[in-house]
Amino acid sequence: DQPATPTACAGPSFRRFAPPLLPLLAAFYTHGDSGLVGYNWTCLVCDSGVDKKLEYCPKCGYLAGANGYEIDARKMLLKHAQCEHSLDCPKCSKRKIDIKFSKPPQEYYYVGFKGRLVLFEILYLYIFCNNCQYQHEIEFDVPIPRKIFRWAMKRDIKNEYLKRI
Repeated sequence: DQPATPTACAGPSFRRFAPPLLPLLAAFYTHGDSGLVGYNWTCLVCDSGVDKKLEYCPKCGYLAGANGYEIDARKMLLKHAQCEHSLDCPKCSKRKIDIKFSKPPQEYYYVGFKGRLVLFEILYLYIFCNNCQYQHEIEFDVPIPRKIFRWAMKRDIKNEYLKRI
Protein backbone atom coordinates (compact mmCIF):
# COMPACT_ATOMS: atom_id res chain seq x y z
CA ASP A 1 0.00 0.00 0.00
CA GLN A 2 1.72 3.10 -1.28
CA PRO A 3 0.48 6.54 -0.23
CA ALA A 4 -1.21 8.43 -3.02
CA THR A 5 1.00 10.99 -4.68
CA PRO A 6 -0.48 14.35 -5.51
CA THR A 7 -1.11 14.82 -9.21
CA ALA A 8 -1.41 17.97 -11.20
CA CYS A 9 -4.84 19.20 -12.12
CA ALA A 10 -5.88 18.00 -15.54
CA GLY A 11 -7.96 21.11 -16.21
CA PRO A 12 -6.82 24.16 -18.18
CA SER A 13 -3.91 26.03 -16.65
CA PHE A 14 -4.08 29.76 -15.90
CA ARG A 15 -0.57 30.07 -17.28
CA ARG A 16 -1.86 29.28 -20.76
CA PHE A 17 -4.12 32.32 -20.63
CA ALA A 18 -1.93 34.67 -18.58
CA PRO A 19 0.43 35.98 -21.29
CA PRO A 20 -2.36 37.32 -23.54
CA LEU A 21 -4.12 38.82 -20.50
CA LEU A 22 -1.10 40.66 -19.08
CA PRO A 23 -0.94 43.43 -21.73
CA LEU A 24 -4.69 43.91 -21.44
CA LEU A 25 -4.50 44.19 -17.64
CA ALA A 26 -1.48 46.47 -17.87
CA ALA A 27 -3.47 48.84 -20.08
CA PHE A 28 -5.97 49.35 -17.25
CA TYR A 29 -3.22 50.21 -14.76
CA THR A 30 -0.99 52.44 -16.86
CA HIS A 31 0.06 55.63 -15.18
CA GLY A 32 0.56 58.99 -16.77
CA ASP A 33 3.41 61.40 -16.18
CA SER A 34 1.95 62.39 -12.82
CA GLY A 35 1.80 58.81 -11.55
CA LEU A 36 -2.00 58.66 -11.54
CA VAL A 37 -4.56 57.05 -13.78
CA GLY A 38 -5.94 59.63 -16.21
CA TYR A 39 -9.20 60.32 -14.36
CA ASN A 40 -10.43 63.16 -12.18
CA TRP A 41 -10.57 62.01 -8.58
CA THR A 42 -12.24 62.96 -5.30
CA CYS A 43 -10.15 63.88 -2.27
CA LEU A 44 -10.68 61.45 0.62
CA VAL A 45 -10.08 64.20 3.18
CA CYS A 46 -12.17 67.17 2.09
CA ASP A 47 -14.38 65.53 -0.59
CA SER A 48 -13.48 68.11 -3.23
CA GLY A 49 -13.01 67.19 -6.88
CA VAL A 50 -9.40 67.19 -8.10
CA ASP A 51 -8.12 67.45 -11.66
CA LYS A 52 -6.51 64.33 -13.10
CA LYS A 53 -3.23 66.19 -13.68
CA LEU A 54 -2.66 66.85 -9.96
CA GLU A 55 -1.10 64.40 -7.50
CA TYR A 56 -2.39 66.29 -4.45
CA CYS A 57 -5.55 68.11 -3.46
CA PRO A 58 -5.07 71.89 -3.84
CA LYS A 59 -7.59 72.58 -1.05
CA CYS A 60 -6.20 70.41 1.79
CA GLY A 61 -2.84 69.11 0.55
CA TYR A 62 -3.79 65.41 0.58
CA LEU A 63 -1.37 63.38 -1.54
CA ALA A 64 -3.23 60.88 -3.70
CA GLY A 65 -2.51 57.33 -2.58
CA ALA A 66 -1.48 58.18 0.98
CA ASN A 67 -2.35 55.68 3.71
CA GLY A 68 -5.27 55.78 6.15
CA TYR A 69 -3.19 57.38 8.89
CA GLU A 70 -2.37 60.27 6.59
CA ILE A 71 -6.06 60.69 5.70
CA ASP A 72 -7.07 60.81 9.39
CA ALA A 73 -4.21 63.21 10.16
CA ARG A 74 -5.26 65.55 7.35
CA LYS A 75 -8.84 65.49 8.64
CA MET A 76 -7.54 66.49 12.09
CA LEU A 77 -5.56 69.29 10.45
CA LEU A 78 -8.71 70.63 8.78
CA LYS A 79 -10.59 70.52 12.11
CA HIS A 80 -7.73 72.33 13.84
CA ALA A 81 -7.30 75.11 11.28
CA GLN A 82 -9.31 78.21 12.18
CA CYS A 83 -8.15 80.41 9.29
CA GLU A 84 -10.07 81.39 6.19
CA HIS A 85 -8.08 78.86 4.15
CA SER A 86 -7.52 75.48 5.76
CA LEU A 87 -3.77 75.35 5.17
CA ASP A 88 -2.92 78.89 6.28
CA CYS A 89 -0.77 79.20 9.39
CA PRO A 90 -2.61 80.79 12.36
CA LYS A 91 0.52 82.84 13.22
CA CYS A 92 1.95 84.07 9.93
CA SER A 93 -1.12 83.47 7.68
CA LYS A 94 1.04 81.89 4.97
CA ARG A 95 0.13 78.66 3.24
CA LYS A 96 2.96 76.61 4.75
CA ILE A 97 1.18 74.47 7.36
CA ASP A 98 1.80 70.72 7.34
CA ILE A 99 1.67 67.64 9.58
CA LYS A 100 4.00 64.98 10.94
CA PHE A 101 3.71 62.14 13.46
CA SER A 102 5.81 61.76 16.62
CA LYS A 103 6.69 58.28 15.33
CA PRO A 104 5.87 56.65 11.98
CA PRO A 105 2.46 54.94 12.43
CA GLN A 106 3.73 51.66 11.00
CA GLU A 107 6.50 51.62 13.63
CA TYR A 108 4.05 52.62 16.38
CA TYR A 109 1.46 49.92 15.62
CA TYR A 110 3.51 47.09 14.12
CA VAL A 111 6.72 45.20 14.76
CA GLY A 112 7.47 42.86 11.87
CA PHE A 113 4.30 40.97 11.01
CA LYS A 114 2.85 41.09 14.52
CA GLY A 115 1.00 43.93 16.15
CA ARG A 116 2.93 45.88 18.77
CA LEU A 117 1.65 45.97 22.35
CA VAL A 118 1.39 49.64 23.25
CA LEU A 119 0.48 50.24 26.88
CA PHE A 120 0.95 53.94 27.61
CA GLU A 121 2.79 55.57 24.70
CA ILE A 122 0.75 58.19 22.83
CA LEU A 123 1.07 58.73 19.10
CA TYR A 124 1.14 62.50 18.62
CA LEU A 125 0.30 64.48 15.52
CA TYR A 126 2.28 67.71 15.12
CA ILE A 127 0.75 70.50 13.07
CA PHE A 128 3.54 72.87 12.14
CA CYS A 129 4.38 75.76 9.83
CA ASN A 130 7.32 75.54 7.44
CA ASN A 131 7.62 79.34 7.42
CA CYS A 132 7.50 80.38 11.10
CA GLN A 133 7.97 78.56 14.42
CA TYR A 134 4.30 77.61 14.89
CA GLN A 135 3.71 74.06 16.14
CA HIS A 136 0.68 72.45 17.75
CA GLU A 137 0.57 68.98 19.29
CA ILE A 138 -2.55 66.75 19.12
CA GLU A 139 -3.00 63.29 20.59
CA PHE A 140 -3.64 61.14 17.53
CA ASP A 141 -3.99 57.79 19.33
CA VAL A 142 -4.11 57.13 23.07
CA PRO A 143 -3.90 53.46 24.20
CA ILE A 144 -6.79 52.13 26.29
CA PRO A 145 -4.63 51.40 29.40
CA ARG A 146 -3.59 55.07 29.47
CA LYS A 147 -7.20 56.20 29.08
CA ILE A 148 -8.18 53.95 31.99
CA PHE A 149 -5.31 55.33 34.10
CA ARG A 150 -6.42 58.91 33.36
CA TRP A 151 -10.01 58.08 34.21
CA ALA A 152 -9.21 56.20 37.45
CA MET A 153 -6.50 58.50 38.78
CA LYS A 154 -7.95 61.78 37.43
CA ARG A 155 -4.48 62.68 36.13
CA ASP A 156 -1.96 61.59 33.52
CA ILE A 157 1.14 59.44 33.98
CA LYS A 158 4.14 61.39 35.27
CA ASN A 159 6.85 58.73 34.94
CA GLU A 160 8.78 59.27 31.68
CA TYR A 161 9.67 55.57 31.36
CA LEU A 162 6.01 54.52 31.55
CA LYS A 163 5.07 57.13 28.95
CA ARG A 164 7.32 55.35 26.42
CA ILE A 165 6.01 51.78 26.76
